[in-house]
Amino acid sequence: MTSVAIIVHRRHGFETSGYFLRHIADLWRERGVRVSVVRDPAARAQADVGVLHVDLTVVPPEYLALAARYPHTINARVADISKRAISRHLVTRADSYDGPVIIKTNLNCGGMREARLSRRGGVLGRLLARCGLRKPVPTISTHEYPVLPSPREVPPAVWDDPGLVVERYLVEREGDLYCMRSWVFLGDRFTHTKWWSRLPVIKADTAVRRAPLDEPPPADLVARRRELGFDFAKFDYGQVDGRAVLYDANRTPSVGNVMHDQLRTRLLILEKGLEGVVRP
Repeated sequence: MTSVAIIVHRRHGFETSGYFLRHIADLWRERGVRVSVVRDPAARAQADVGVLHVDLTVVPPEYLALAARYPHTINARVADISKRAISRHLVTRADSYDGPVIIKTNLNCGGMREARLSRRGGVLGRLLARCGLRKPVPTISTHEYPVLPSPREVPPAVWDDPGLVVERYLVEREGDLYCMRSWVFLGDRFTHTKWWSRLPVIKADTAVRRAPLDEPPPADLVARRRELGFDFAKFDYGQVDGRAVLYDANRTPSVGNVMHDQLRTRLLILEKGLEGVVRP
């Protein structure tokens, strides 16, 4: 295997981005792998391996068709990472569940990527206009997802908005702190981190503490990965009542604020997962 084609959206940057894959691609190049970035969905498949890295919740059909042209494509089976496709903890207005809930956008990352494309026009903007959808793509800062004590507190407008979802708020706790675990994997290689926060919506940049985890991810989360078809991703989850609760599955993860002295160590682990993904 000598060449990799990274498939990205024609309107998205990659070469100067903070994506894990951009840094991993630099390591592949260091060991002689020819890496190209492909933005044209009509391009010919001229690589041994494709990597589907379109940073949208739902991958447009033309990019899925391009991914199918390669002998092997990483994440070829992961076309939709919306909350409705990923979450097992959604709540409807008719449910009997009466515990705490969190309101999120159905779209990944608060819907920010889709909102930018909508404002700039392009295929998504034209589709919205053609369908007569004048309201903007629903967005919420992922730092500001509301947590409410029960579904009874959810405003009626939220239930009526197809761009929003309500989930059971199932969170890992240690004393007064909230906890989240992040499992970043490529093939059979992975890194594993735990975060602690004083805030109920846990983000890396609001954590008061973080530490690498030596243990592998729990078996039920590994089974969920296999069921969803991911080859490369970051899964954010918590351990609640002895089971893994998947909060978010992101096929285009960013390094975020990973400490510089830890980043190369993590990348050197992940970049070796390529062979495991394409092995017959």
